[in-house]
Amino acid sequence: MRLPKPTRRQVLTIGSLITGGTLVGGFLWLPSAAPGKQVLSADELSIIGALGEVFFPEGNAIGLSWRDVELESGVDQLLSETIAPNLVDPFRYLLRFVEYGTIAETGSRFTRCSVKRRAALLEDWGRPGSKYRSGGMNSLKSILGMAYFNHPRVLDAVGWRSMCSVPVREG
Repeated sequence: MRLPKPTRRQVLTIGSLITGGTLVGGFLWLPSAAPGKQVLSADELSIIGALGEVFFPEGNAIGLSWRDVELESGVDQLLSETIAPNLVDPFRYLLRFVEYGTIAETGSRFTRCSVKRRAALLEDWGRPGSKYRSGGMNSLKSILGMAYFNHPRVLDAVGWRSMCSVPVREG
């Protein structure tokens, strides 16, 4: 039995569904962790680095940059050991939105923008207006801030001492 020849409309519909499904599926698929990491892929680590370069640049007031504290590793460790598992994947999707969300506005991925352009984008996204956009920015700042400010070198640089340690008893 011979199949009928598909119409132009059927070909376009099927092609659109396959293309759309591939794009959505590709966006929703989370790659495996980079070598030596627990959660984040190599691309996600580069996004963290690009964000860190804006939030914690060389020569900041604390004196330690994102590179000095290995921010990417700190975020990976935070996601694997501290953050609730049900929040890890949404954070990874947020990183994808940061990376690919700039294409419509700048014509380039976030990591390929200049530091000055990235800073302007982050400032714009952090402004009140869209609760989703500002909520996403607050999430990014919280996770990156926890990783940065909990690093032992940063704690030493700001002179922070834990008041929770158990005192040593003599005798």
